[in-house]
Amino acid sequence: MVAEPALQKVNKLAAGGHDGAKDLATYWVGQGVGLMNQSISASDVVQEFKEDFISAYERLNNFVDE
Repeated sequence: MVAEPALQKVNKLAAGGHDGAKDLATYWVGQGVGLMNQSISASDVVQEFKEDFISAYERLNNFVDE
């Protein structure tokens, strides 16, 4: 990658506390990260997934029973 040397320098300065470099530091993540507004533990995410699955399963069961 052409920008790799510059990104390495920025990351090194950011790790040392340089405020300007912190603003320029890049984290390679997906687009959905911009939608995040709070930090949630992995166990909480899994628990919410399980609860959502149970809810959806119950709704589907009620639909099929009718």
